[in-house]
Amino acid sequence: MNSQLVIVDCIRSVYGNGLNIIGEEDEDEDDDQEPQGEKEESSKEDVVKVFERYNVDTVEKRAIDSSFFSKYIEQEDDAVVPIKEVTIYIDPLDGTREFVEGRLGNVQCLIGITHKGKPIGGVIGLPFVSFDDKDSNEGINIVCALHSEKCHIIERIQFKNGALCRLPEDASSWQSIEDHDTTKEKEAPLKVFTGDSNRLHKKHSLEYLEKWISESDTSSHPMKLCIAGGCGNKILRSVAYASLSPTNHNAISVIPPGTCSWDTAAPTSILFAAMERFGFKAKVTDMFGGELVYNSSGKVVTNDLGVFVSCGEEALQYHDKLVKAMRCDGIILDSLLHKYWSDFGDCDGGDRDEEATRLKLKNAQMNEQSVHTMRNEKGYVMKCSEIQALISDEIDLHGAKLIGYSMPCEMVDVLQLFWRYTDEKGKKELPDEAHAHRKGSTIVKLSVR
Repeated sequence: MNSQLVIVDCIRSVYGNGLNIIGEEDEDEDDDQEPQGEKEESSKEDVVKVFERYNVDTVEKRAIDSSFFSKYIEQEDDAVVPIKEVTIYIDPLDGTREFVEGRLGNVQCLIGITHKGKPIGGVIGLPFVSFDDKDSNEGINIVCALHSEKCHIIERIQFKNGALCRLPEDASSWQSIEDHDTTKEKEAPLKVFTGDSNRLHKKHSLEYLEKWISESDTSSHPMKLCIAGGCGNKILRSVAYASLSPTNHNAISVIPPGTCSWDTAAPTSILFAAMERFGFKAKVTDMFGGELVYNSSGKVVTNDLGVFVSCGEEALQYHDKLVKAMRCDGIILDSLLHKYWSDFGDCDGGDRDEEATRLKLKNAQMNEQSVHTMRNEKGYVMKCSEIQALISDEIDLHGAKLIGYSMPCEMVDVLQLFWRYTDEKGKKELPDEAHAHRKGSTIVKLSVR
């Protein structure tokens, strides 16, 4: 909490209170209230006491240097954007369990920058890298990046004698993050970074990968499993490994549900910048292939459908196969969607706790990333009202209201819609046209319960 307070105070000293900041240590907000961001009620005296406790200069004593990327940004025609379009996500301590257990190499401090819901910049601090030159071996203390259509900046920074020092622009400095032996790495067609949990999402993903690799031409060289704590650490190590040899190194991070926007915004930005800078292919999606959603309201921050991160051309092929496999995996589907779509309607000849089911549907509709079904052009999961509007513009739905829908997959390519008539007396059969919806050049078949 103190770490977040220091970070926020430094950022606000440059950009003021108009900047939207969402941190992991924000106070929990009542669902009926608008989120207030970080703890605004903290007095300036409280902030100063925290700085003093950790022997850190306050912004009054040492001004924040906001010119670090100036030489790049000045070349950008669209470098200035309205502050209301920007959201900062802060995780002051990513890898909490690892920190408690003393596995400090997995712990990071994350600051992610999003513009209109897309990650465009990030800072990863590695607080427990040695600051002793004789031991650090050119170790990286900070990785930061900005990326846009025109500009892809990535910097690796080391502290030397209390000053920031940019490390060489080539990929060699990544070795301090992802040590590698080129001879041994040739034996592994794929590095997989994941945690030490026993969650079924991880278990099934690894089983699929092991099966596919055993069936491939490289079956004599099994994949290399790397247990790594912390979401940011997994992604950064994947980036570092791919950057060291963009044509030969492939890496996938398997991250089960439970992470949040502040875990993924910063490392995703760094991945995108590194991808352009070092020339490897990469992808970040949820476990069903949808883009991660960054909602600046603060209402939606959880990555409910997990995360797959892939770096390298071969890794991307496995990524796409994993997404398809997860969509066909009944156990995975049930674990992620059952809480929203079970017990609906008259499955057994009569409604089973219909009110409770409606609550599940309501909760699902409020969470953009809780259910991966149909997404709009901005990448957000479409709510029932949006889908109904698309259909009802041209079709008379006879007063029927769309209250829920379930996800199609490889084995079931029908998107089921759940309708409720507002007036039971005027209940009519829906026209055939209500069973199909055109999305681009594709017709998605719809059935009605």
